[in-house]
Amino acid sequence: MTDDIPVAHDTDIVKPRYATLGDLKRKDIDLRVDTKDDDGNDISILLPIRTLSFFQIQQIRSSVVDPNPPIEQVSKTSDGIVRPVYNYNDANYRAQMNLREIERMHRTLLAALRQDLFPIPGDTDDEKVEYLKSEIDASIVQAVIVQLNVLAGEARASIEARADTFQR
Repeated sequence: MTDDIPVAHDTDIVKPRYATLGDLKRKDIDLRVDTKDDDGNDISILLPIRTLSFFQIQQIRSSVVDPNPPIEQVSKTSDGIVRPVYNYNDANYRAQMNLREIERMHRTLLAALRQDLFPIPGDTDDEKVEYLKSEIDASIVQAVIVQLNVLAGEARASIEARADTFQR
């Protein structure tokens, strides 16, 4: 291996090196969130979080099952096959989908928070998720989820940018 990795972009960037497995591991970070205290004063808090692996995110997403949309009508194709026509705009269905997404957000938050430094009340993950849903300010939940998505997006964009620098 060589240190002369071809880079086709600005030279002011830190010179890249070959990755080690340690470079690819999940990272522990302190996420700074600007908010207000009970008296309305501006404060900054640090939340100890750990980035999630792609597999963990997919596990969380698939663990929360989406409801089936209601069937609006049934149609018969020219070859006699009966097919349902689903109503994805049904208000109840959309409300249930929204609740499922909120559940996913809180399960993601639970997985990301470093509970060794930030213990969450409850004996099971379900109890801890219910605590987060009832007690944690929505803006904090959204800030953490947005930041996790940004971190995942930055890593993906960085990998794609690096791939574009290789000579063919």
